[in-house]
Amino acid sequence: MAYSFTIVALPYLLATLITGFVSVYSFIFYERTRASVLFSLTNVSMTIWMWGSLFSILATDLQTMILWEYFLYFGVNFSTVFFLLFALTFASFSPKLFSKPLYLTPLFIPGIIDYLLLITNDLHGLYFQNFSSTFTPLGFEGIIVSYGPLYVVHLFITATFIVGGYIMLLQAYRRSPHQIYRRQFQLFLFGVSVFLIFIVISTLRLFEFNYYLDISPLGYLFTCFFILVGMREYHLIDLTPLAQKVIISNLTNTGVFATDKRNRIIEMNPIALEYLITDEKTEVIGKHLFSTISSQHHLHDFVKDRFMKIEDTLEDLINDPSLSKSCELELIHPETLEREFFNLSTEAIQTGNRLTGFMYLLRNITPEKQVEEATRKTVDFKDSLLGVISHDLKNQFFVIHGFTELIRKELLIRKGGSGSDLLVFLEGIDAKVNEATSVIQQVRNYLKSMGTFDEQVPLSVIDLKPILDSVLSSLKPQIDEKQLDLKISLPKEHKKIQTLADLRVRSVFINILDNSIKWSPDKGDITILVEVKDDFWYFSFSDQGEGVPDSMKKLIFKPFIAFGPEEKSGSGLGLSIADEILQSFQGRIWVEDNSPHGAKFVFNLPVVPSRQGEFISADMRQLKLQPPK
Repeated sequence: MAYSFTIVALPYLLATLITGFVSVYSFIFYERTRASVLFSLTNVSMTIWMWGSLFSILATDLQTMILWEYFLYFGVNFSTVFFLLFALTFASFSPKLFSKPLYLTPLFIPGIIDYLLLITNDLHGLYFQNFSSTFTPLGFEGIIVSYGPLYVVHLFITATFIVGGYIMLLQAYRRSPHQIYRRQFQLFLFGVSVFLIFIVISTLRLFEFNYYLDISPLGYLFTCFFILVGMREYHLIDLTPLAQKVIISNLTNTGVFATDKRNRIIEMNPIALEYLITDEKTEVIGKHLFSTISSQHHLHDFVKDRFMKIEDTLEDLINDPSLSKSCELELIHPETLEREFFNLSTEAIQTGNRLTGFMYLLRNITPEKQVEEATRKTVDFKDSLLGVISHDLKNQFFVIHGFTELIRKELLIRKGGSGSDLLVFLEGIDAKVNEATSVIQQVRNYLKSMGTFDEQVPLSVIDLKPILDSVLSSLKPQIDEKQLDLKISLPKEHKKIQTLADLRVRSVFINILDNSIKWSPDKGDITILVEVKDDFWYFSFSDQGEGVPDSMKKLIFKPFIAFGPEEKSGSGLGLSIADEILQSFQGRIWVEDNSPHGAKFVFNLPVVPSRQGEFISADMRQLKLQPPK
């Protein structure tokens, strides 16, 4: 192999070095995102193309020129495939396509077949029909190639990939609302346009020197210039947009903004901009989220402090991306001075198993707050009325109790301690008075736990496991006193046990567990089992007590129905409260026989899946679930 340096090789050497530099820089200094990896692979393939072109010019014998010609076409074939995949990713097209890489392998098949036909050209001569060398007017030994029919197929494939990627970038540019992303797309489009012009000139051989000199690689030299400008000025590749369909089109009623791992804003929809950024012309993309929020003078210090606390909790999301954080914000509209309330939730953005950033959802809950305030006032009035009634009744019972005490003392004085029959009657009156007072308190507790008359309590997505843990902690003294062995079994595949409910569900756990503890013998076992099936969570609480007779299994869930000793049966309201609460959450409760003895109370609640970036409505009808019968 013989080589001879010529001045014509300098531009190709420069193009090779710059393209190689861009490949290495993007691979080493940028995070390993799908877009950055595909961008690096595209540039590596282009470097191979340019490297082959450079040494084809430097070679002085025909065989060496042909060898480098075959080498450069390896870069040609695969650079176009990687460019198409990069355009798909960078322009946020077809995210489902990348979820199953097997779907992408057909894109490489044409290039592989094309290259196999190229390197076997000596057998069929359909790719290149003839090679010859000539001393060119530019002062170097050049190669002249006569193309065959398969070369036309090669041109069609490569042109399809390049133009396809170009069209995707163009469409993404047209729909992008943010200036920084539009600049990124513009630079790519300019660079690819120049590259395409050079390819057309070389392929059609519009100038005489095109017969022995392929200037296509030099076109990519200009493309690299636009890329380097973009890297410096617009975070090219380092800052990539999210899919517009996901973040804007599907969440038009919610303020949405997202950041990368370094908390730089990569997307913010118009609703989020309206509430958080005063100047609509301010370009926030690429800026640090929390610094941007701190600089907004219209935001109250309370709101800024909330955001600072969110920044402190992001480490929890990094350690466990399945978690979510939420808080409430109060914003004052700068023009109307109206107060509005928002729920701000934060979740991790994952690509595969790798955390790539954070998503923030800002949902206006002002109507719910207004309803809550109105409901609270109504409830306060009803509670006040109920308190007055119960207070007056207690006063009357207190008077009755006072009269019985006077009668008892008078009988003891007059009869000298005799008249025991009358004293027994008086003790019976006292007992009934105390019992009636207890019932009044129990009825009041019952109505309060049920939301007081016709009050509708707003529902939200809650995790039942922390509530169960809290109830078990509060009942630990009773469990320890009876030396009970508590066994708990939770589904391992679920980190959260989520349903649509409110904090009244705590009363369900308390009433059922308290019941199990009271009926369990000392040193007995209580087993708690949580399962999921048919879109419902199933909770079962098994004890080793006396069990529930078949005749009472339905009656015990009605108010004031109890059986067994008074110290264990209570008022008969606990299970009724649990039943009413569960029905309001589309659940139900029942009792079964435990094996070998005792009772097993079971209740269920609808499953609400944890979906990243999605607000789940409190309208129970939207769940389309009915409790199993």
